[in-house]
Amino acid sequence: MKKMYVFIALMLITSLSLAACTSSGVSVIPTRTLPLPGDQVYPEGVAYDPTSNSFFTGSTTDGTIFRGDFPEGQAYTFSAGGADGRTSAIGMKVDCRARRLWVAGGSTGLIFVYNIDTGSLIKKYTTPQTTITFLNDIALAPNGDAYITDSYRPVLFKIAGSDSQPGELESWLDFTGTAVQYVPGALALNGIVVSTDGQYIVVVHTTDQKLYRVSVSDKTVINISVGSGLVPGDGMVLDGQVLYVVTRASTANAILVFQMSPDFSGGTLRDILFDPTFVFPTTIARAGNRMLVVNSQFDKRSAGNPVLPFTISEIAIPRVP
Repeated sequence: MKKMYVFIALMLITSLSLAACTSSGVSVIPTRTLPLPGDQVYPEGVAYDPTSNSFFTGSTTDGTIFRGDFPEGQAYTFSAGGADGRTSAIGMKVDCRARRLWVAGGSTGLIFVYNIDTGSLIKKYTTPQTTITFLNDIALAPNGDAYITDSYRPVLFKIAGSDSQPGELESWLDFTGTAVQYVPGALALNGIVVSTDGQYIVVVHTTDQKLYRVSVSDKTVINISVGSGLVPGDGMVLDGQVLYVVTRASTANAILVFQMSPDFSGGTLRDILFDPTFVFPTTIARAGNRMLVVNSQFDKRSAGNPVLPFTISEIAIPRVP
């Protein structure tokens, strides 16, 4: 197994050098770590609110939501675990305009929407009952629509945006018969982003190690061509045409940086961001000229020996070559 991890790490570096001759291959970037309270947190999601200059993350163990304020970066409990029936907190997104925090509930099949400023619950959604579910990540479109991936059932959920009250839950897209394949028990769609014009949705398939584009207008799905640069992907950030994808392979915990084509049908690997503070990273959020990287330590969960405190890495975003 260790040999396989080393091979993947070498493959990443080799793919990068082939894809971008002007790139140095590896970017080592200055970092600070933001500590989280609790000894069984195993965080997964993260979101940033520029209005209050604060970040949110959550516990996958009991659903506690933490809020950290900059510049100190100290985190405290925003909503206690178990509140509103929330026993797990996975993907998160902030709607700055409507002052809302969206939270995906993983295997609970629940979605939560909170008032950022008061901490009060605005709305809770229950997805249709199924044998197995894992609501993983959330993306917000420019008009406020929320899209939610399910890693175990082939459905992309949507909740229409509204300044007054979030809309109703909709099973917006059934992936059955599309390019996206779901295999029982295997982790499928994970991270999700929406283009700045709202025309395209980009999702990453963790097991198949592929990126897919969904056209919002007609719901067509295509595989995005990125060569051999992708390995198991998780959370993503889209900045214009630059796509950041978290990946994990033991010795190759990193963020892949792709320059996407105008219509998101293809992409070129431009950089790989490493940092020694990355510990089984899962998700990222942009905070100005910084990136917040969640160190989940999921690889230490079964043994119950995490390195405390749990942290989020705050890294500078380098210029894309």
